[in-house]
This record gives sequence, C-alpha cells and structure tokens, in this order.
Amino acid sequence: MPKRNGMDFKRIIDADEYLSQKSIPFIFVSNAMNRETVIEAYKCHVQGYFEKPMTPIEQSEMFEKIVQYWITCIHPNKDDLPENPN
Repeated sequence: MPKRNGMDFKRIIDADEYLSQKSIPFIFVSNAMNRETVIEAYKCHVQGYFEKPMTPIEQSEMFEKIVQYWITCIHPNKDDLPENPN
C-alpha cells in the first residue's frame, strides 16, 4: 500500500461496515517497540502487538501461538456459536 501503514489499513477496515463486522484478527509484528507506537496501535483496536522475532524458527513459533489463540477464541462470526435460548 503506497504511502499507507498498518494503522492506516486498520482504520480503513474499521470504517467499512461490512469488514468491521467480520471479526478479522488484526495484529502488528514490528521492530518499532516504543510506547507511543504501541499505544497508537491499541487505539486502533488491534488484538495484539508483537516484537518481530529474529529467526525464522522464532517467527514460526510465535505465529503458531497466535493462530492457535484465534482458532480457540470465540467471536461473533464463529459458525458453531449457539443462539440465545429464549
């Protein structure tokens, strides 16, 4: 995305009514580890901010943990979520 960053992209997703209802997990993986950047990311309602791992093995391990979290997490669009019993 020319002249855009991840936070710009997240704001675009949140501004779109259809996409904002899709429970799209959004994380940042970055080398920019300063308070201002992390606070700005969480103001954009990201689900996580992670320091970029140094090695491919560390990257794989980190992403496996993140994927497992989202597989087990309950969210509004989960197919097997029961309806309210009324």
